[in-house]
This record gives sequence, structure tokens and C-alpha cells, in this order.
Amino acid sequence: MTAIDARWFADKATAASWSHALLVQPGLEDAEAAADAEDWATCLLACLLTAERLAFCELVLDGRAASPREAELLLALGTAPTPVTDGLRELQRLRAEAAADIDRATAEAALACLATADEHVRDRIPIDVLPMRTPEGFYPSLRVAATLEQLRKSVGLGPFQWDWWTNLS
Repeated sequence: MTAIDARWFADKATAASWSHALLVQPGLEDAEAAADAEDWATCLLACLLTAERLAFCELVLDGRAASPREAELLLALGTAPTPVTDGLRELQRLRAEAAADIDRATAEAALACLATADEHVRDRIPIDVLPMRTPEGFYPSLRVAATLEQLRKSVGLGPFQWDWWTNLS
């Protein structure tokens, strides 16, 4: 059995899981939809932007991020080699080399980078990140919020700043 620090879980892991649900999941869907539509340029861009959001999630898990904004994010990343930062660099390389000639092979390479980065972040979050959008409607996982708020309170943390979280995207 793995021991998890309750305060870290209530603060960092929970924040990363909400970031994944609110910022990453829509990007994953956008990248797949663009690939399905054979819009390779949009697919690559969606992969790149989503990888940036995954980097934010990783920094949240490490306790090193306060904003998913690009400038702050890139400064916080530094040179730390992780599957996410490696994937982000590879996506930037793919975009730079392809310029306006983005083809299926480039988009498929971008999707593979994104999948690796997403798997790495999901493996670091000690709970399953539930989908925020389903065929039945939006936000089915919000029932979890009340339980997470109780956990935050029990370890001495204040409630989530929902206004901040809902304005991230």
C-alpha cells in the first residue's frame, strides 16, 4: 500500500486533477477531433497547447505553479527533463520544422507526444480524473467537489477558489 500525504493530496493533487479536467481534457478532445477531420495544423496546435496545460499540471503536483499562463509556465519549467517537458520540446520542434507543411505523419507524431505526456501526468495524480464532458452532459464529476472540499477543510486548507479555477481556460 502506498502512503499519500493528505495535505499534499488535498492541495496539490486535487488542484492538478481539476486542472486536468478543466484544461487538458478539452484539448485532448480538440486534438483528436482535428485529426479525425484531417486538419493537421489544428491537430498539432491543439497538441502543443494541451502539452502546455499538462506541464502546468505537473508543476502544480510539484508545488511550483500558480498560473497556467505561457510566460510564467515556461519560466517555471526551466530545463527539468520529464516526459511532459520532453514532449513539449518535441512538439515545439515538430511545429518549427513543419512550418506551414504539416502532414498526417507530423500530426500523428504530435498525438503520440501528447499521449505520453498525458499518461505521465495521469500516473502522478493518485486518483482517476473523471471526464468533465460526457454524452450525457457537462460536469458529471462535480459531485466529487463536495467530498474534496471536506478533505481540504479536514487538513486545515481553505475552500477552492472556484472563480479562479473556472476562468483558466
